[in-house]
This record gives sequence, structure tokens and C-alpha cells, in this order.
Amino acid sequence: MAASALLPTLPPVPNSSEKRKLERIRPLKPLPASAGSARAFILDASLDGFRIAHQEQLGAPGATLRFTLEWDGRVAHLECIVEWTEVQRIGKASYAKTLHHSGLRLESAPGESADVLRELIEHHVSRALNEQLANARGIPAIAAQSYQTGKGTQFILHELSNGIWGTMATTDPGQPANGFTVSLDLTEDEAAMLRAAFEAADAGQREMIRTMARLSISTPQGIPTRRYQP
Repeated sequence: MAASALLPTLPPVPNSSEKRKLERIRPLKPLPASAGSARAFILDASLDGFRIAHQEQLGAPGATLRFTLEWDGRVAHLECIVEWTEVQRIGKASYAKTLHHSGLRLESAPGESADVLRELIEHHVSRALNEQLANARGIPAIAAQSYQTGKGTQFILHELSNGIWGTMATTDPGQPANGFTVSLDLTEDEAAMLRAAFEAADAGQREMIRTMARLSISTPQGIPTRRYQP
């Protein structure tokens, strides 16, 4: 079962050609977790699964295990499938243990666990966006977060073509290749600020803006709004 089917707050996409995976995030430092009975550390994560470091064996590829993580005081109990395991460092001394990296595919996220995982992803995508946009000349990194207004059914598509922005009302939450789709509730000042940030951004930063826009319109509570104060 695909992870997207297990996280109902993600909006549907019109067709498979428009489907995009959410950004895979890499925490500033590995996040502690447990994989079955083994202690583990999250090296990177997405709504599809995780890459983790661990010392104890997890089982052969295809094995199912309970994966537990904590974020912001809340605990997520997830069911994952081991996809691969590689030896990173062999412990040679009598006291040293072998270090492994494994890839886990998310199979189910019951109850509030899906919300905890989404919040972890949103936090790190937001942080990465702020850091990247801080390098865009004249654009305050925090400005791009002012458009996060929560889930709805009416959106505005903003698309840049030949240096000119076009806008169109739509019910499709999909993100365009050269622009972004946000809530109809976005003010014109906020839209102008976000367009300016998009123009100043490089390819990686633009993808981060689209990721944040996708997240902002796919959750009922939205993402906490912060506004730039000069």
C-alpha cells in the first residue's frame, strides 16, 4: 500500500504525470528512533519512508517492523518494510559494533502518527526554505512563509512565463513547473512577496517553495504563519 494512501491529508493529483513526492528532508543531526527492538537514528525522511543508521540487525529485505519516532513531544508508531541494508563500518575491536544503514518504506501510519510525521517533514522543509532564501538578494527568508493558510478547495495558480506572472483561479491543488499554487485566501501583498522570492530563487529553492505551497494547502490546520517585520 502506497504511503500517500495512508496519509489522507495529502490532496489527490489529476494524473500520474503530475504526481510529485514531497521533499526528502535531512535533519541537522540524526534523530533518535527505534526500529523493532533496535535503537536507530534517522538520517533522512520523507512521507514515503526513512534512511536510518543502526547497529543491531533489523531483518532481511521485505521484513515488516514497528518504527517509532518522537517529534515535538509527540510519538509516532509506524509500520515499515525493510527495503535494503548496507554495512557502513565493520567493528573490528572487541568492543566495537558494526554500523549499518537501512532504507525503510512506510507501510502504515495509524491514528495521529501520520500528523506527527507530516509535522516533522514540514518543520525541516520550512527551515531549509528559510536558509536557502536567505541567500536570495533582497528577499527575507521568512517572507515566503506568509502564504500558509490551510486546506481549502479554491486555489490560485501563479505561473511565470517569459518574465511575466499569470494567475488563474483553480480547484486543482497541483503545483506548476514554473510557479506555485496557493490558497485563494492569500492576500495580494503576500502573493507579490512570494513571487519575488520565486524570481530570485535558483532551481532548488523554487522546488522548495513549491513543496511548501503543496504542504500549506494539503493540511486542515495549515502551517503556522510568520510574517516578516523589517
